[in-house]
Amino acid sequence: MDAIYIGEPNATILVDGGARQIGSLQEEWASATGSELPLFNAGPTLRTKWLAEHPEAAAGAVGMLVGASTSVAEDPSQLTAVAPAIGVKPALKDVAAQLPERMGDVYMKAFGEAEKAQLDEIVALGVKHGLLPEAPAAKVYAELT
Repeated sequence: MDAIYIGEPNATILVDGGARQIGSLQEEWASATGSELPLFNAGPTLRTKWLAEHPEAAAGAVGMLVGASTSVAEDPSQLTAVAPAIGVKPALKDVAAQLPERMGDVYMKAFGEAEKAQLDEIVALGVKHGLLPEAPAAKVYAELT
C-alpha cells in the first residue's frame, strides 16, 4: 500500500506521532476538480419520509447543527476545547492545538448555490467512478424552513 486516507482528528494524531502526511483530501479535491471551495461537513442525513412527517423537528435539529457549524467556522479555536469529545485524549495537547488549522475549513458559514453545486458534483463523480449506481431522483439536500 502506498497511502491511505485517514480522517480527522486521527490524521493529526498520527502525524503528531511521526507519521508522514503526503496530501490531504482538500488538496486532492482541489487538484481533481479545480474547485476553490473546500469540501465541507455536509451535515445531517434524514430520510425523506421522516423529514415529511417531522418537518419541525428536522428544522430544529438542522438549525442547531448549522448554528454550531457557523460558530466553528467563525472561530475554529473552539475545536481545541472539544478535542476530547471528538476522540483526542486529553494528554495530546499538541494535537488539540493543531485542530483549528487542520479542521477549521470543513465548517461552513452558509449553504448557498456554490455548496449545493459542490454536492451535485460529488454525486456526479460518484456515479462516474462507479461508487454510486446512479444519481438519486431528488437532490441530496433539502431546504428547511
